[in-house]
Amino acid sequence: MSKNKLEYIHGFSEFEQERLMFQNQVLSPLIYEKIDLNHLTKVLEIGCGVGAQMIEMLNRFPHIHITGVDISDVQVGKARLNLKHSNIDPSRYELHCMDITQAHALSKEFEAVVMIWVLEHVSNDLEILSAAKDHLIPNGQLILTEVYNDSLGFFPPQDDILMHWNKMNAFQKSIGGNGNIGIELGSILKKLNFRNIEIKPYPILYDTTKLELRTEFFEYWISLMESGSKTMIDLNKIQSSEWEKVKNQLIQVSKNEDAVFFYNFIQAFAFK
Repeated sequence: MSKNKLEYIHGFSEFEQERLMFQNQVLSPLIYEKIDLNHLTKVLEIGCGVGAQMIEMLNRFPHIHITGVDISDVQVGKARLNLKHSNIDPSRYELHCMDITQAHALSKEFEAVVMIWVLEHVSNDLEILSAAKDHLIPNGQLILTEVYNDSLGFFPPQDDILMHWNKMNAFQKSIGGNGNIGIELGSILKKLNFRNIEIKPYPILYDTTKLELRTEFFEYWISLMESGSKTMIDLNKIQSSEWEKVKNQLIQVSKNEDAVFFYNFIQAFAFK
């Protein structure tokens, strides 16, 4: 995987880097509800990006040391800045720009490997997960959080928004990604002979009973779709007017007190 080749639907702009921090702010209460690293000390995060998840984990679990790796030097550079500004003790983490499938010098003594929203962006998921397994100690744990983009739904139905969402997923597939990788995690991990595999669907449903959360989530979701749409516009895959129309529809839906947002992400837990 080239460090410069476009393989990430959201790109590496400053807008995207800030969006990833906002994404963590919105999603971390959901992601970490079922993740417990308190009993561990040595953790590897593959695809650490701008360091948002590293900061979250280091704050939540004060006894862990995290090694973060990412293939993008741009993202690792931003992660260094974000971690520096977080005032977390630098002795608790380290960062490396590397391809995990070629990381032969990296320790193979990690107690856990964590990957969050990573596999959806790669074409070599089996190779990456095999490398992840190789860097675990015996009985070490693998923790994955991934997308299932076909699960997105609205009430009242929003056909134009879903049509645009499907275009984004088709584009992601064309550059080697898989927007539905979450639903495949069980079979993939079984192929790699992981043990004690647990697949946990995590449905998100925000309606009029959770207006504050729904408002924040719509703001996040608009930023998510805008990031991917900007990349598609830059590559002449869609017109900017198409995205603006969809964005306005999303804003209108978010203002409808009776509107419902639904999405289902997937978490997987397994052992070497």
